Amino acid sequence: MSRSAPSLLRAFAWTACISLAIAPAACGGAGDDNDGDDGGAGAPADSAAPGAGDASTRDAAAEPDAFVCTLTTCGDACVDTATDSAHCGGCDMACDSPGQICSGALPCACPPEWVPSDLTATPGSEVTTDLFPGLLVGVAPVFDGDLVSAVLVAFVDDTPVDTDIDLAAITAPEPPFVAAAHDVDIDTNAVHTPYLATSGTLHFTERCAAGARGSVTGAVFVEVGGVTDPSPVEGGCQIEVATIDFALGQPCAAEPVAGPASR
Repeated sequence: MSRSAPSLLRAFAWTACISLAIAPAACGGAGDDNDGDDGGAGAPADSAAPGAGDASTRDAAAEPDAFVCTLTTCGDACVDTATDSAHCGGCDMACDSPGQICSGALPCACPPEWVPSDLTATPGSEVTTDLFPGLLVGVAPVFDGDLVSAVLVAFVDDTPVDTDIDLAAITAPEPPFVAAAHDVDIDTNAVHTPYLATSGTLHFTERCAAGARGSVTGAVFVEVGGVTDPSPVEGGCQIEVATIDFALGQPCAAEPVAGPASR
């Protein structure tokens, strides 16, 4: 799987849109590959590799170039019932929330809490203005084998430094905010589970257009509905992190030191 910076940025742009209920058009069309899905809650139905899972096909004899589903056909979708949270073990056998992981049969389970407590030396982290207009967004990719996830910290030029910011008082997508995305497909720009930190304390020690440093304490990330609905998913997954130290992008330039007044 390629992990080039442009691919990751495209994936994280879609992640940010989903987490913050921004319309895909406002993110440069980042969600075009997901037309017809449920707002980012699951991977595209045809994303599974051919030859895996259950054998169920569409008759392509009359249409030589027609798509052949080698997994399981549920309605019009070709799904892997071993992993699909909407069809876990069989068609229409859904997990309690899209963010849960299917292991081939019900019941499903939320993924292990994956948000790291230390994001101070994260390869590939950066602060960018490319995700959507008006916000600086620090992006920290989180790798676990072939699984790509992300933690995002968004702010603006006048976000206070050395000040405790109560995330419970923030109404996303108003900055500053902290979000996360579990299982980002960097080839299709789909994200399995968007999260938003709905409580906790955000504290910047440094922030500028090039980088951001600080911490989040007492963070509670909750699974949110998707592009059109940022409210918590009923029965959705939740992540609690006592402390997150972050250093994203580049150090900010030191303020110039005034010299002695001339006489």
